Amino acid sequence: MDHKVPLLHLITSLSDIGGAEKVLFDLATNSIKSRFYISVASISRNKNQLAREFLRHNIQTETLEIEKNIIQFIKALSYLNKKIRKEKIEIIHAHMFHAMVMAGILKLVNPRLKIVFTSHNFNVGSRLRELILFLFKPLRNIDIIFSKDMLRFFYKKKHAIIPNGINLENYQKKTEKFDRFTFIAVGRLERVKNHRHLIDVAKELEDYDFQILIAGKGSLLDELEKLTEDSGVKDKVSFLGMRNDIPELFAKSHVMLLSSLWEGMPLTILEAGASGLPVISTRVGSIPSILNNNNSYLSSLNDFKKKMVYVMKNYNKAIQKATMLKNNIVDEYSIDKIVKKHEDVYLQLLRK
Repeated sequence: MDHKVPLLHLITSLSDIGGAEKVLFDLATNSIKSRFYISVASISRNKNQLAREFLRHNIQTETLEIEKNIIQFIKALSYLNKKIRKEKIEIIHAHMFHAMVMAGILKLVNPRLKIVFTSHNFNVGSRLRELILFLFKPLRNIDIIFSKDMLRFFYKKKHAIIPNGINLENYQKKTEKFDRFTFIAVGRLERVKNHRHLIDVAKELEDYDFQILIAGKGSLLDELEKLTEDSGVKDKVSFLGMRNDIPELFAKSHVMLLSSLWEGMPLTILEAGASGLPVISTRVGSIPSILNNNNSYLSSLNDFKKKMVYVMKNYNKAIQKATMLKNNIVDEYSIDKIVKKHEDVYLQLLRK
């Protein structure tokens, strides 16, 4: 291939650095510039925090600012259709459900367009979304899933298994641990992350000396802060808000907690593992493709408290597991390897 491939990453939102947004950022900023001309478009109105980061890395980025009405949707489709033809875009990589719908419609009027789809989550939201994903299968060229356990009827038989990856260098911080034994949880303050459970556990373990730091923002902040106060655990549970120093927080903490009700393939597990942190996590989504009983502590919600107590009492054993997890992540989940796997998918589609 002797020319740059125009590739458009289409995503629902760039308002926060969540899992899907962070994956897209790493893909776009680490792709081989001599092979691909990368542009990024967000379909929904947002504050554009992450969009500015893309622009800072000289990646063409725009926000379509669609509101929830059909006229705005049609205008956005028309704009993207003109962009595809003007810039001779050959591939759209659609990230999450709404971007996939828009990309599928664009393919109807641009049959030569190649569509790659990543949902970024085990739970796509509803039965209706599953049906729409199924009906749109003929319009997609290939789906990317994180693990074989993720494969469902609405994904294409032609799929690629590519896990998330991280920049390992960011998580090699050397610093002193907090004086107090510290559990850390990183994620949006939404129901799916199940932070209520961590507050309940903190109340049940009132005789133990530890703290739980929760980094992230979301719609449940006021509710969770009130629950923390009502439960009498303000001395154990702290909300840090949105943080840009997660690698440093991981380096200072003792254990990473993830109590999610469902997940895709959370980057926080890779980040904590690369930082050398022991991990206690629920067994949801593609997490068991990374974690196992040799390198971490997979747990039901009922046993979460027992795992936390065990790790506090047997921290040297926990560090041994964490070392195995770190070695696994270094071998399999570096961003360079993951980006190359995506680029191989793009190039194979064009050859065909």
